[in-house]
Amino acid sequence: MKADKLTESRIFRKKLLPLVLPITFQQFMVAVVSASDAIMFGAIGQNREELLAGSQRSYLSRGYDRR
Repeated sequence: MKADKLTESRIFRKKLLPLVLPITFQQFMVAVVSASDAIMFGAIGQNREELLAGSQRSYLSRGYDRR
């Protein structure tokens, strides 16, 4: 009886593995793409803030703020 359950369990795992691997890979790729998007948007946001700060600095240094 115990040997039959072990055999059934092994057969079940062998049948399940081809289903689980693609799903696992797909979820991993979704997580990687989401993480890379967050990193890229964070870098763009920081660059934009630096550009804006630089443009404001150059605008103020030219004397345009004085009347």
